[in-house]
Amino acid sequence: IEHSAVDLNTNIKLIWLDDSASWETEIKKCSGLLVGEGLSHIKNKIKAIKYARENNIPFLGISFAFDLVLKEYFTNKLKSDIEIGELKEEIGFTRNLSKLSINNIPLFTGEKKISLLSKSKLYSIYNHTKISERFRRNTNISIDLLNNLSSLKGELLISGVLPLVYQPISLELVKNKFFIAVAYHPEYLSYPGYPNPLINSFIKHAQNYKR
Repeated sequence: IEHSAVDLNTNIKLIWLDDSASWETEIKKCSGLLVGEGLSHIKNKIKAIKYARENNIPFLGISFAFDLVLKEYFTNKLKSDIEIGELKEEIGFTRNLSKLSINNIPLFTGEKKISLLSKSKLYSIYNHTKISERFRRNTNISIDLLNNLSSLKGELLISGVLPLVYQPISLELVKNKFFIAVAYHPEYLSYPGYPNPLINSFIKHAQNYKR
């Protein structure tokens, strides 16, 4: 975020909602919402994602937030629950996941090639159909969930995939001005003078957000 602030010649005030007892009031002051990884405050994160989605607030979800975006959308919009293996493991249950699930896999890390849909916001940001980003991820989307996602092109768009295994890596809400969730870590490839284009675009949209 600091790299983008310098590049865009702007000042950014960060509000850490995780640390705020009154986050539901604080979020109404925000012109953008970024949700990252971590298993703390899951219910509040999902509520915050719902608020951003319904109020068209610029939103960027990173890594585990990609899974939470799916959980929020299917639960609140489609009334169809998704089970996340990593959350079940935290409370001691890992068997009998539903067909609509995000399953635990061995941790994979490092830089990977990603294929982007040409008619997507993410393509307009990177201006390429092939990009490279770095990962630290240990979940995969089930086949049944993938099939459900593929039928939602007019609503929730799969805009990026790992090409060899066709595993979704980025999602966009079609009708929102900027609502993007990615399974990778764009901050890992951001440097002073060379900010990551996705984070730059998020900051630009937050600057232009008007309630």
